[in-house]
Amino acid sequence: MRCRSSALLFAVALVLAMIPVQTAGAIAPQITRLGGADRYATAVAIAKKGWPSGADTVLLAYGANYPDAVAATPLAALNNAPILLTQTASTPKVTLDEIKALKVKNIILLGGASVISSAQRTALQNQGYTVTRYGGANRYATAQLIANAVEAAGGSKAAVLVTGVNYPDALSMGSVAGMNKMPVIFSTATGLPAETKAFISQNKISKIVSVGYTASNATIKSQTQAAVGASNVTYITGADRYATSLNIIKRYQSIFIDSLAVATGVDYPDALAGGVLAAKMKCPLLLIYPASGASPVQRSYVLSRSPSTLCVFGGMAALSDARLKSLYLPGALAGKIIALDPGHQAKADTSLEPIGPGASEQKPKVAGGTSGVVTHIPESQTVLQIGLALRTKLEAQGATVVMTRTSQDVNISNSARAAVANSAGADLFIRLHCDGSSDSSTQGISMLVPANNAWTNPIYARSRSAGEVLQKAVIAATGASDRGVVTRSDLAGFNYCQVPAVLIEMGFMTNPAEDRALNSSAYQAKLASGLTQGCVNWLGWSK
Repeated sequence: MRCRSSALLFAVALVLAMIPVQTAGAIAPQITRLGGADRYATAVAIAKKGWPSGADTVLLAYGANYPDAVAATPLAALNNAPILLTQTASTPKVTLDEIKALKVKNIILLGGASVISSAQRTALQNQGYTVTRYGGANRYATAQLIANAVEAAGGSKAAVLVTGVNYPDALSMGSVAGMNKMPVIFSTATGLPAETKAFISQNKISKIVSVGYTASNATIKSQTQAAVGASNVTYITGADRYATSLNIIKRYQSIFIDSLAVATGVDYPDALAGGVLAAKMKCPLLLIYPASGASPVQRSYVLSRSPSTLCVFGGMAALSDARLKSLYLPGALAGKIIALDPGHQAKADTSLEPIGPGASEQKPKVAGGTSGVVTHIPESQTVLQIGLALRTKLEAQGATVVMTRTSQDVNISNSARAAVANSAGADLFIRLHCDGSSDSSTQGISMLVPANNAWTNPIYARSRSAGEVLQKAVIAATGASDRGVVTRSDLAGFNYCQVPAVLIEMGFMTNPAEDRALNSSAYQAKLASGLTQGCVNWLGWSK
């Protein structure tokens, strides 16, 4: 740039997508998404799918916190009842409408009056429902009451022990507990509370499956062994919540059908409501980290199992389609999101914008760029052609590609281009440019990265790392002169960015030989291949 600024097929319910995909010789599972505008609507979508003919009973859980609800999956499964979400003072309309649609007779409230008010209970009773509450003095007492109800309904003498101070272990084990009628009981952070010990003793629990935190805490392990005998305790754990979730599935894989349910692992409501449906469908539930998708171990396992159907609990904001690709597409960039910005546009926008948030220094929103000394093709057209070729190669590797523009006739400022990458949650933002010089002999490729300033400090290290890796790969692919990695502090496209970002100057359009090369399909393919290989080297599963 001459100017340097710049298991069975699930039915449709509410928000639902069924997306059979074929990529690189592999057929993706049939994907069903059950999600709504919020957690309350998502729970309703799940209930509509799982209980299309209605349900005699529904469990109501507090929608703003987890402790009173995460032990309830086996109780819901025993009652063939969905779990819906409510608020403290009253039942949300979306939830109440679904209760009516299900033709419910019995409502079970999970938690005391501090989370689901007495006034709400009375209002439900006044509408003709039989209302039962399981709510104790604390979360451990509530879990004990729910577990007692499971035992009274014919529950197993093997119980699931999870921490009561966090939710992931209970959610991951929910489907298994529901399928096997296993009561779920809680530990504290340091041991077994009196409520849990009493439940084990009074109900003659003979076996315990200790999951996650409780399987790694020495004191809890000792007390659990004392309660039922060391030989009667099974431990399932992992390095984090996602590894534990996978290890549960591996342990019980023989009881599941050829399907997989997934939900975000950073919040509880979607997996809570979905766990009952997963149990009903005899399907495992895997927690996924929404910011990056499946872990390498999760991905490897799911690819090896090739489930025929995949059910997603929650809307796109909770767990995006792009991240889901990490579970089933074989490409090295499956599940990764890459934003591409073909620099400039047909017409420059010389109006000014700050070079960074709150900056006093300003530069044009979009500079005009250079043009070919021989071809006379504008830089904006050349980089767009390369960007489209790069998109094709990245998508062939399984990446989700977001482009700031796909045509010339746009007007998008540099800060707005950064916003596109930010909004996409991109793993990498690649800005595509060509260079210009008053010296027609100047040639080569350079990689620009953000300087380490107040705006870009959070992305500096990863941007620098990406730039170095991509530069090496592009030089190897093209054989061009290597002008190195250069930091820039004055580019709005960097300073407004919240994700790792690089800007590649792919050659000098003021150099006759490089101008011809940059506008030839063969060299554009080399550039696209080099950048794709760089992305694989930096981001890919095989790195």
